[in-house]
Amino acid sequence: MVRIYLRLTIAIILLVSLVGSISCGGGGSPKEVVRDFLQAVNAGEFDKAEQYIDSTLFTSQFPDALEGNIQKIEITDARTFGEGIEMASVGVTLTVSPALYSSSSVWMQEHIMGFALVKSAQDWKITAIAR
Repeated sequence: MVRIYLRLTIAIILLVSLVGSISCGGGGSPKEVVRDFLQAVNAGEFDKAEQYIDSTLFTSQFPDALEGNIQKIEITDARTFGEGIEMASVGVTLTVSPALYSSSSVWMQEHIMGFALVKSAQDWKITAIAR
C-alpha cells in the first residue's frame, strides 16, 4: 500500500513539474516563441512578453503600440541556422485594427515584422525586432 502512495506521489510531482515548465514559456520552437510573445503584447501582459526576450541582447523598441490592436498573427517564414550557437529568424505578417493604422504613419493594416532569436541553454529568446 505504501508503494502505491509513493508511486502516486512521484507521478503527481512529475506532472506538476512538467506543467510548470511548459507554462513558463520560451521553450517551444522559434515560431511558438514569437506567437506567444505577440499574443502577450496584444493582451497587454508585458511582464509575460518580456519572458520571451533576451534582455542582454535585445536592441529593439518594444512594440507596445500593438496592445489590443492585433487582429491576426500569420507566421510567414521561419529559418534556423548556425553551428554551436543556434539562431533563427521568423517573419510575421500582422493584421492590425483600423484604429492603429489610421492614427499612425508607421503601421499598415497588414504589417510585416521580422524577429531574430537565439537559443540559450534551455529555450529560444527574441533578440531583435525589425518593422
